Amino acid sequence: MLSANHTLKLILLTLLILLASNVLASENGDYGMPFTQVFTPEEYDLGTQNWDVVQNRSGLIFVANRSGLLEYDGVRWRKHIHPDQLPIISLAVDDNDRIYYGSSGDIGVLTVAENGKTEFTSLLDQLPDSLLGFGAVWTTRSTPRGIFFQSYRRLIQWQPENETGTEGKISVWKFEGGNNLTGISWIGNRLLLFQYRVGLLELIDDEPKLLPGGDSFSDFPFYSILPYGDDNLLLTSRTPHIYDGEKGYPFQSEMAKFADEYYGHRAIQLTDSTWALATLKQGVITFDNQGKILRNFTRKDGLPDNQALHWLFLDRQGGLWIPLNYGIARIEVVSPFRYFDEQHGLEGSVYTLKRFNGHLYAGTASGLFILETSKHYSEKSKFIPIEGVGNHCKDMLVADNRLLIAGHNGIFEIRDNPYKAKQISESPTWQLALSPDHKFLFSGHLRSPVQQFRLNRSSIEQVSVFEETSPYVESLLFGSEGDLWLGTRFGHVERVHLRPTVENGYLADSVSVYDSSRGIPANLASFPALYENHNDIFAGTEAGLFKYHREEDRFYPDDAIKNALAEDSLSISVPTTDPMGRLWFNVGNYRQPRGQYHHSGEFTIEYPLERLHAQSVFSFFFEQSGDVVWTCEPGTRISRFNEKDRLSEPLPVIRIRRITAGRDSIISNGYPEQNQQISKLPYELNSLRFEFALLNFNGSEENDYQYCLYSDGKAKSGWSEWSEETYRDISNLHEGDYKFEVRGRSGFSTISDIASYTFTIQPPWQRTIFAYIGYIALMSALIFLIIRWRLAAVTKRRMELEGIVTKRTNELQVAMQELEQRKEAEMEAHRLQTVNRLALTLAHEFNNPLAILKGIADLSKLDEVQQETKQRHIDKIPHIVDRLHNLVQKLLQLKELREIDYAAGLKILDLHNIPDFEDSEKKNPESDDETITS
Repeated sequence: MLSANHTLKLILLTLLILLASNVLASENGDYGMPFTQVFTPEEYDLGTQNWDVVQNRSGLIFVANRSGLLEYDGVRWRKHIHPDQLPIISLAVDDNDRIYYGSSGDIGVLTVAENGKTEFTSLLDQLPDSLLGFGAVWTTRSTPRGIFFQSYRRLIQWQPENETGTEGKISVWKFEGGNNLTGISWIGNRLLLFQYRVGLLELIDDEPKLLPGGDSFSDFPFYSILPYGDDNLLLTSRTPHIYDGEKGYPFQSEMAKFADEYYGHRAIQLTDSTWALATLKQGVITFDNQGKILRNFTRKDGLPDNQALHWLFLDRQGGLWIPLNYGIARIEVVSPFRYFDEQHGLEGSVYTLKRFNGHLYAGTASGLFILETSKHYSEKSKFIPIEGVGNHCKDMLVADNRLLIAGHNGIFEIRDNPYKAKQISESPTWQLALSPDHKFLFSGHLRSPVQQFRLNRSSIEQVSVFEETSPYVESLLFGSEGDLWLGTRFGHVERVHLRPTVENGYLADSVSVYDSSRGIPANLASFPALYENHNDIFAGTEAGLFKYHREEDRFYPDDAIKNALAEDSLSISVPTTDPMGRLWFNVGNYRQPRGQYHHSGEFTIEYPLERLHAQSVFSFFFEQSGDVVWTCEPGTRISRFNEKDRLSEPLPVIRIRRITAGRDSIISNGYPEQNQQISKLPYELNSLRFEFALLNFNGSEENDYQYCLYSDGKAKSGWSEWSEETYRDISNLHEGDYKFEVRGRSGFSTISDIASYTFTIQPPWQRTIFAYIGYIALMSALIFLIIRWRLAAVTKRRMELEGIVTKRTNELQVAMQELEQRKEAEMEAHRLQTVNRLALTLAHEFNNPLAILKGIADLSKLDEVQQETKQRHIDKIPHIVDRLHNLVQKLLQLKELREIDYAAGLKILDLHNIPDFEDSEKKNPESDDETITS
């Protein structure tokens, strides 16, 4: 039973085939070349020869090369070298996305090591020695019954039983005696084999059994077996055969003759009705179910070599990979695009295309050309110049039975002879417009006003010149309401109000000019391009699309298209409607959207032509069906897009292909399972390079990318601008949690899913938690040591201070003693001074009464003194004696002097301050100083 993945792949491939079933069958040499990519050995840097190509589930391409294995993601090539330097000859991818290889004398599987590098793991140790030496393995196939490896002498079946595919069960069948096993194929749940000189076999019940009639064409070695129609098989070699279930017979066809002449080899089915055959001498051919050759791709078509080796491969985008004797090629064979350029005879930039009488004409800067379709697959269709027309054919119109061409040399017409043009006007003309009845022609000229011509059966005649119109008309439109509109190089729009007449065609009643005063922006560097849609007139300009409003007679910006072009430049040129009413145009950043108005007023756009990567388009041309659009491009190229052949493009896959730090530190090698394992990075790896690729091979050079870096769950700067850079350097990341996201946009403007890588930058050792613990411990120890040192210093200082204090205390005590002694001495001196004063006071105090007593005594001796006077003085003697008695009593109280505060010398002993001493004075009001006279 098929796995879910395998079934899904088959469904997708079936849808691809059904959608593109008629691409190659319906297109022969008439419709140009498909896009081709070439990869030389100088580019992928490995051996010249290549043999097989496969694609894994992600979309990566692997190529078997004579010097190893190549891996390609649309941006970069990687090399995987076998440890024994063996060539890789054949490849297969199983349902688990494991890649198996067949080499010269070796078979194995590609595994991913822990360091992100791929390794070749051989399965030879599963084989007994007797079965070794089987030679080159030309085919490796993955089937529901396991992996089959085919060499000329062995068929090896490997049934993996572990996740990596390195363990399992092996079975071997021998093919010896010169009857080589040349081809194997898995078709309809059957393993078919072809053995030279034996015939067509099927592996039934683990035994190769000959099919009915399978031996009828055993004399030829067939290399590939393909389904061909409902019940038939196609076997290819130099002599292709058809097997109808009963017998085999030669495939009588153009393809068979080619294979015989140029050594046909292996083939591949492209669609349900087309195939491709590799040849050893003439590149690759594609052919239909009748054997008719559709195309032949050789060196003349850009291939680096004509020798196509072994297996072709069709990728999921319709690209045919061709391993060559020198290099690799990829051709977009299943594609809606084809192109013509110089190799098809074109000269000069292509301005306009028109189909007339079944012939396609191209007006270019070098003249007028007609396409001659090829009659044989070996030839290219060619554009043949038509003589006499001159250069710069800017516009063409079909008017009934004639093709009208506007050119620098005038106006020309082509009638019955498709290769002969007749000049009908000599005035240099850029643009043409027809009246609705096709009877009158209007021409916009290089240096003159608009002219009007009458179209007769065999000629044209000038009717009038609209003198009020401007020259340098770049866009000319006859509106549905009967007016002629002009877009001029001067950057404004003109409207010629026409009035039809019977004999003189149309008369110009007036000319209205629409410039900045009527809505058309000023200072335009290019002309307004005019077109009509549902009777509305539009002008495409550098500032956007403007719509004419009849009621106000002015232009207003078309906001609907402005909103639809939110991410694109508003500059709009060559707007053109196809038969289905859809609008095609250029925008200023060189893209060609297709848009459509809806009843709601909304305008939606898509980009079906992105694969062309045209910088600009001069004009669009639509076939009547509307399914086919041709574009006229600078650089001498015409492209053709067939809507019916348009594939539903799968969502492109984005992959982070490699993550490196520094010069050689590989963090991830791009394998998803490895990306999930790595999450923590040391701080030394905080500068990373992310390499990524969008696995889109159709126009891979136009893929672009956006990326975003999240830090701790928040975007650091949002999504970047779209860029073609396929790598991003992020430097000096601080420690923390990060997520890198990237997405891609293909040439069809399809945006992929997001690829991401989540990682943590660990802090440097100096900022780890252990470092902080160490810092704390070290700081604590340092603080402890500082405290200890300070305590010791304080203790020492304290002891020093105590010694100083003791010394100072002793000194102070000595000083105090000295001070006390000095104070006592001072007090003693003070006491002596006081005593002296006291003595003086006492002397004074005693002298006065004694002097009085002496005076009284002397008075009493005098006779001449009256007795009364004597008696009066004698009466004083008791009082004087009392006073002296009191003085003696006071002196007896001198012990109280010790209680008087005189130590500081602030108070002086005064007998008058002695208690009662002053009172005694007051009790004797008589003066002691009274003089005793006789």
